[in-house]
Amino acid sequence: MMAGMADLCPADDDVEARTALWRAVCASANDVRHRFRVQSIRTSEGTEVRPGVPLPAVATWRLVEALSLLCVILRSDEAVAGAIDILGKTGPIELHEDGVVRHLWAQQTLAGERSSLNARPEIRQSARPPGGNLFHLELLLPASESRRRR
Repeated sequence: MMAGMADLCPADDDVEARTALWRAVCASANDVRHRFRVQSIRTSEGTEVRPGVPLPAVATWRLVEALSLLCVILRSDEAVAGAIDILGKTGPIELHEDGVVRHLWAQQTLAGERSSLNARPEIRQSARPPGGNLFHLELLLPASESRRRR
């Protein structure tokens, strides 16, 4: 078990699976950097994510989220961003898909308009530019759900 980590699950003890996930994250980060105008992809500690970088001591679900974020970027036609933090708050990342410009954020807190409740969606996307009211947003759905809505 990894020292100092809260909310551990059985997957956190599976070194082989965690290593495979991290290798996929590093390879995907390389693909994003080479295909798009993205200056840096790093961890919350500032470590540049590249093949050969040691596996960070984070929960397995965070590795899955990082890979999901990178896969959303990779499926776009174009992406533009300065630095992307794959394990923490990041965004906006400008995405171009089918002629539409969207903006992508991860781990950003949304304040409730009608209540004092806040939310922190893993990944959110909006066709509106950064700034202003981002209340109107599209939550990203799994690919199977997206296909059912079309």
